[in-house]
Parts: sequence; C-alpha cells; structure tokens
Amino acid sequence: MTRRARGLIRPPRDDELARLLLRLGHAHGTVLALVVLACSEVGATLLRGDDDARLAGRVLRVAAVLVPFGFALPAVAHPEGDPNVLVFFVPAGALCLLAGLALVTRAAWRS
Repeated sequence: MTRRARGLIRPPRDDELARLLLRLGHAHGTVLALVVLACSEVGATLLRGDDDARLAGRVLRVAAVLVPFGFALPAVAHPEGDPNVLVFFVPAGALCLLAGLALVTRAAWRS
C-alpha cells in the first residue's frame, strides 16, 4: 500500500487564493532578484565607495525579501476568502523598493 493511499501524504488544498498568492510571490521574487543584481552591477561599476549606493543595496535586498514573503506567507494559513495580516509586508517592501531605487538614482546622478 502506498503512503498516499494510507493517508500519510495529503494532496494540496484546492485553494485558488493560496495558489494565486504563491504565484505572485514567486513572480515578484524573481523580478526583484534581477533588480538587485542589476543595481549591484551598476553600483560596482559606477558608484564605487558611495554611501548612498551601499544603503540602496541594503534597502533593495530588504525589499526583495519583504515583497515575496508578503505574498507567500499569507497563503500558508489564511481565513476563508482573505489573506492574513502578513500581506502588509507587500506595501512595506514596495516602499523599500522605491526608496532603494531613489537612492541609486541620486547616487548615479551625483557621480
């Protein structure tokens, strides 16, 4: 008898909201990882030794963690029909992203 037949491995829930939130988390995580890589390359070539560039790198990395977690963590255990409170990581991550991009722009403008 297989493990699935004995009930040891449960099939995933057929939850459209959880599936959507996980898909959004993966998509935003991938795109933000590319943004962080691009900004680190720009920072390595154009903005050597600039404090704004270092701060921007840190803020962008925080955004790259907060936004995908803000989509993925509410998918784990949410009340029926609504994501849980952890979805508020998304706007916090978006603000970090905007601040990081503004710092990179300001540092590039000055150099």
